[in-house]
Amino acid sequence: MNKSKIALWTLGSLVVIYTLSGFFLAPYFAKKIATEELKKQYSIDLNIKKIYFNPYTFYIEIEDLNIYEKNTPLISFSQLSANFNPTKYLLNTLEISEASLSGLKVHPVLEKNEDLNFLRIFTKKTKSKTQNKESAPLIFKLDSFTLSDSFLHFKDLTQEKVFDLNVGPLNHTFTGLTTKPMEKSDHSLAFDLNEYGKLLINGKVTINPLIVQVKIDHSAIKLSNTDYIFKDQNFAFNNGVFEYMMDFILESNGKTIIKIPSFKAGVKDLELLVDENKTFESKNINLELLNLNFITDTKELEVEKINTFLHQNKIYDNFIAQESHLVDDLNISINKLDLNNTFDANVNAIIENTQKLKIDSKINLAQKDFEFDIGINSFDLSNYNKYLSKYANISMKYGFINLSSKLKIKPEDIVVENLIIDKMKLYIIMDNTQKDSQKQNIKKENGIAKTNNEKTQMNFELKEMSLNNSSISIKDKADLELKNINAKLSNVKQGTNAMLSLKANFSKHETISLDGKFNPFKPKQFFHLNGDIKSFNMQQLSPYSYGSIGRNISSGRLSDLFYVNIDKSQLDSNHKVIINNLDVSDHIDESGAATLPINLAIALLQDMNQVINLNIDIQNDLDDPSFKAHNIILTVLTNVIVKTVSSPFSLLGAIAGLSGDDLSGVTFEAGSEKLTQENIVKLDALKKVFDERPELSLKLCSAYDEDDDIKVLKEKALEALMKTNTVEQIAKEYTVEINKDQEVTKAAILNKIQIDSKTLEDLASKRANGILKHLLSLNVDKEKLTICPDIKTQSLDVKFELNAK
Repeated sequence: MNKSKIALWTLGSLVVIYTLSGFFLAPYFAKKIATEELKKQYSIDLNIKKIYFNPYTFYIEIEDLNIYEKNTPLISFSQLSANFNPTKYLLNTLEISEASLSGLKVHPVLEKNEDLNFLRIFTKKTKSKTQNKESAPLIFKLDSFTLSDSFLHFKDLTQEKVFDLNVGPLNHTFTGLTTKPMEKSDHSLAFDLNEYGKLLINGKVTINPLIVQVKIDHSAIKLSNTDYIFKDQNFAFNNGVFEYMMDFILESNGKTIIKIPSFKAGVKDLELLVDENKTFESKNINLELLNLNFITDTKELEVEKINTFLHQNKIYDNFIAQESHLVDDLNISINKLDLNNTFDANVNAIIENTQKLKIDSKINLAQKDFEFDIGINSFDLSNYNKYLSKYANISMKYGFINLSSKLKIKPEDIVVENLIIDKMKLYIIMDNTQKDSQKQNIKKENGIAKTNNEKTQMNFELKEMSLNNSSISIKDKADLELKNINAKLSNVKQGTNAMLSLKANFSKHETISLDGKFNPFKPKQFFHLNGDIKSFNMQQLSPYSYGSIGRNISSGRLSDLFYVNIDKSQLDSNHKVIINNLDVSDHIDESGAATLPINLAIALLQDMNQVINLNIDIQNDLDDPSFKAHNIILTVLTNVIVKTVSSPFSLLGAIAGLSGDDLSGVTFEAGSEKLTQENIVKLDALKKVFDERPELSLKLCSAYDEDDDIKVLKEKALEALMKTNTVEQIAKEYTVEINKDQEVTKAAILNKIQIDSKTLEDLASKRANGILKHLLSLNVDKEKLTICPDIKTQSLDVKFELNAK
């Protein structure tokens, strides 16, 4: 046999051996080694139905691979195929021209001890005793790869109810993956995540250096099925579909940079539950974020612009008020967001169709420094009635406010540069059926009440606040309205006194003005206020007067020039009150109020022009538990009425220039009905009182004295007899013994003379009629004067009783 034949036989034998080894031996030993090695290293079982290898094309195909641990499936796939290029391995490159994987199934399990099975299973039990020498890194290249019809089955056994998630099919294709510097691969992924939506990813990846640039489209995510993700939170999604699209760039060149050139997200038909209560509802929410740069190692974050738009949202407050509020549009924009420097943020919103909110701000998160320009137009406070009724016993029928303000917030300072409220309209309904407003909750520890005063106190400053062209209507027992309010509050700051001024109208002719200064944080320590109320219609106070004095106010206008000073809880106040044309109804028994002689009090206080002038001083200790500010005015007025009607002649005497109770009656000389000069002076003064107090009427109650009047009348009778008779003749007539001493005889005659009651009553009547006659001569209205039908005894006085006309 020649050498050529030997060479051919040798070559043929090698080809046969190579062919047999590649097609049969290599798959057999690969399957055997893989099975034994996995068992040895990881205690897991591997089953492979078939391994096919073509030693000439270097094409490998694996069918029906299954990996188990204790009969529990871990990983399986239907088919894996790949084409290798062995010649490139000689150039330190592992190149796969084409690969595909289909029917992949992965079964991760989070076990009860919170271990993930994959992390435990794929941890080697034995350590290699050999160490590979350092060598040049192998370049890996995969020209194309296809993942199709793959599924993920995840179980969480740590929950009371096992969480079971099936995701798929998952599909992924990419081309050009390589670890060679600056070469990119193109990727396309399509995942059906079932209740977690559909995920599409298209991108380019560079391994060396790592650069990832992708476009992500994730849609149809059912938020109502995400309870597992938020299981540790107190909120859940009752409904809602979420989707987002984003451009994402990751660069790593000594520092990691994340860039998001564009991010758009949207939620439809959202319902959020907090503590099982519906808290937020939205028909549509859209979020747009542009040009986000995030550098991980320097913690810098920069955003060129963020825009948020919310459409037709209902925000429910289930924590306090159980009330919903509709947000029609909300736009948020943030320009050049930088964690270390100042950036701008702007908010624009339309609430309940008409209410507008605008906030322009400068924010420095590193310095905790914030500046806000706030604008609110037509903001309807009545939407927040549940707050008001819970804490203040009031509700808002309507309450529109227009507001603008400049606000600065620093770590320990809050400064309001200016606060302008324009054209505010409030209609407040007071709820008198509720208890006093709830006080702030006080935490108790070991039975001792404690507040949160231990927290660091913020320094608050309000430089200036203006209230312009506003109105407030209050419906309590009465309807009160304050219009055209223009007020200014300034210098609200710790350690200084704030300044306050206010002007407003109750109606066209009713005004109020206030001017003062006070300690805004401790008003009981210092509060000085001067005020002037002009021409207030008192008829509006009828609901209050009904309960306090049992009468309605038919008419009357009140003016009050006053000051209120409080120093160290001591109240000192003076009111110069003028009331015009006051008139009240008769007493109403159903009111339950005590019966007071109000008409008499009005007649006593009201002058000829129907004007009442009062000078009222009020002093009190504000720390006195019995002191109640809301009752003080009515209490003082009631005291004035009681004092006036209990000693009316002192008041009238002061009008006439007399002292004490000089006008309470006229005293006559015994046995006489003649007015003395002193009595005439009194009656002339009483005429002046009638001129000043035209609503008064007077009763003249006459009297006689059985001792003094009878004695004088007997003496006058004796004197009359002695004009025509001698003492002896008179003595015989009265059968009196004549004594040598004529005075003794006279005394005996006086003892015999009788004065009957008719004479005494005639004397008393003459006295009252004499006064009546004199007053009529002074042109006092006859209708104002009456004589008491009863005659009193044991008095020389005609007493006066005052009544209202």
